[in-house]
Amino acid sequence: MKKKIDFKKLLVCILGCLLVIIPQFSVFAAQALTMSYDGKKVKYSGTIYKVTIDGKEVKTDFPGIVFNNTAMLPVSAVFTELGGKVSWDSKLQLVNVAYNGLKLQFKNNDANCNMDGKSYKLIAQAKTINGRLIIPVDFIKNIKSLSVVVDSKGKSINIKKIKAAPPKNDNQSDKPEKPSEPIKEKPDDEPEKVPVKQVLSSYLTYVSNQDRVYFAFKGIALTSTGSTIKKYFTENYDKESGKYTITIPETANIDLEENTYKIDDDYVETIAILHNMETLETNFIISVKKEFAFYTSYNEDLKQTEVNLLTPAKEGERLVVIDAGHGGIDPGASGGSILEKNVNLDIALKLEKLLKAKNINTFMIRQDDTFVGLYDRPYIANALNATLFLSIHNNAFDKSSAKGTETLYYPEKAGDKSFTGQKFAQLIQNSLMSKLDTYNRKTISRPGLVVLKYTRMPSSLAEIGFLTNPDDLKRLINPDFQLKTAEALCDAIVKGLDQINKEQESKKEEIKKEENKKEENKQEQIIEK
Repeated sequence: MKKKIDFKKLLVCILGCLLVIIPQFSVFAAQALTMSYDGKKVKYSGTIYKVTIDGKEVKTDFPGIVFNNTAMLPVSAVFTELGGKVSWDSKLQLVNVAYNGLKLQFKNNDANCNMDGKSYKLIAQAKTINGRLIIPVDFIKNIKSLSVVVDSKGKSINIKKIKAAPPKNDNQSDKPEKPSEPIKEKPDDEPEKVPVKQVLSSYLTYVSNQDRVYFAFKGIALTSTGSTIKKYFTENYDKESGKYTITIPETANIDLEENTYKIDDDYVETIAILHNMETLETNFIISVKKEFAFYTSYNEDLKQTEVNLLTPAKEGERLVVIDAGHGGIDPGASGGSILEKNVNLDIALKLEKLLKAKNINTFMIRQDDTFVGLYDRPYIANALNATLFLSIHNNAFDKSSAKGTETLYYPEKAGDKSFTGQKFAQLIQNSLMSKLDTYNRKTISRPGLVVLKYTRMPSSLAEIGFLTNPDDLKRLINPDFQLKTAEALCDAIVKGLDQINKEQESKKEEIKKEENKKEENKQEQIIEK
């Protein structure tokens, strides 16, 4: 006899299963994540990161994300999984965490946190999104019992518990019984410094601990930047007191609250926002700890004014500016999921390391996935009094058959015997062809390129390969090929600097000969008299 099926119970069972299964997938689909914060709703289309602790995925209703160019993770889910106690004060928008003997406090829209009664500066503000407070992943490094790594390729934030070493026994030998494994070196493309971003207010950010140190004023246009720069402010730099002042006229209608932000790092003491009650002018006063050249421009794409603190090369010093093309909101070309901006940066970081090993001074236009304005790249190089400028790029074309390596230059004047960007480009192309198994597209004149047209030093742009060609793409994502490329570029730069040095020595000799000749003529005139 057949049993009668209870369809109501069956339906309830199916719905129950779906409620358990669906959230695990739908929440973490980038296209489906809508973020609610600060009274607004925003669709998130960036990278979604799963969070793991000792290899086990953390169950959370809000994933790891990138917010304001900073990798962030949910506080409550992570520290609960770690075994800590977490409480939420909805009125104060404050999370309290007790973990492993530590007491932590994080507050919504605050770049400061509290750890055992001491204030710590976060690299970005904590933010409540969808009712969950998220904080910068970078903070985890402040907890000695934890380590954290962001795996961009695997799209995961991996936290590990660090076990304390057992106390040493008095009879224990200093030497281990078995030889320890060799210490792995840092990857070739890992920068020595990690850029630090401090959000000082809703409109003011400070980026440091990298070659390009700058303040960003969001939503404030103090210049128009293009083939020429028009300033809408006056400036004064008192080198004796170390105060650089930007004065904005009343007509700019800037309404900012007065405040002084303490930085106290290797570069800056404070930045102050002050109003002159008589003239109604607004002053930005940056108190610096060393002498800088200041370059201010407006980043049209990011809608912010950027004040760069630069240290120019002194007379006789050699400085090479390395420009990893594109970055941030500008991905450049692409080959499937491979973005040009990332390949450019990988090669540039390897090149930087090779040049530093040869004691050659370098300046990186960008050392992470940051957007830098097109005109800012040559103008920064000019302000630095750079010796050489190299921009690293990769190509793309609508036909996959296009392939190979080429180097671009601004054409030199006829009969110019000095070391020019055109001669530099030939050195680069020759060097690349000697090391890389790619098709030789030779050197090409490109007088309209901004980074070549507006630099005052010999400059070239290397297009290593085509991301749209299967063979070139396979090479470009290979770390060994990237290193070979960096080695070839390094060799060309060394040869270029040698030629510049010889040229300078030759000029000195000519000047010396001219001075000796003048002195001889004077002596002859005296004898004749």
